[in-house]
Amino acid sequence: MGFLKSVLLIFGFSCGAWAFPTSTLWIPDDTALHPSTWRYDSRIAFTLDKRESDLGPQQPFIDQGLTFGFANNGAIGLEAGIDWWEPEYGDDLKSLHGNLKVVILEEEIGFGVAFGFYNFGFKANGSDEDFIYLGLGKQLGSLSHLFVGYFVGNQNVLLDEAGNSAARGIFGSISAKIGEKVKFVLDYQGGRSHRGALTSGFAFLLSQTSSISLGYVFYNNQSLVRDMMLVKVDLEL
Repeated sequence: MGFLKSVLLIFGFSCGAWAFPTSTLWIPDDTALHPSTWRYDSRIAFTLDKRESDLGPQQPFIDQGLTFGFANNGAIGLEAGIDWWEPEYGDDLKSLHGNLKVVILEEEIGFGVAFGFYNFGFKANGSDEDFIYLGLGKQLGSLSHLFVGYFVGNQNVLLDEAGNSAARGIFGSISAKIGEKVKFVLDYQGGRSHRGALTSGFAFLLSQTSSISLGYVFYNNQSLVRDMMLVKVDLEL
């Protein structure tokens, strides 16, 4: 696994690729950037749950960068990147995360197939959540899209409140267009780790490839993580 991460890091830097994979709100989907295309991404999540035990304001979680499409010929797509997490500053290896996604596009076989990994960290048993996933997507008419899949991750990092492994499960999403410029999106990642959540929200389309999304994250394990508001920006450059 360490060799794979080293190759990914070199691959990402040599191609100038930064950021998390093309996604719905919280999880990847079965689309890929067009070749030689850049996209700026930013996700900011913050809690509205102020508690008496809080000594100060809760810091927002920020994930941002650029991503790059290496191939997309109408049949197969490929994108890769490295993203930067805050407030985990102070340790570059802890803040860096890599991803890679290969997609067989729906136009080729009648449904989309996405295989890849994301949140591959470079700090052993710290930031290396190491999600690997396989998912299937299908356009439902002209307005809706469904994506379902299965993931596995690092069993030493993805834990429940009792310290037991919660590193595998199902995930999926559904989106529906409301008019020309707005989509409703619902996605889910299983498991009782700090990543398992149901997220719902709206994406406001700035163009065919750029959007601003607002959502709310309902975590599966309330004893580990507080629910959060989510602001997501995707701008193709």
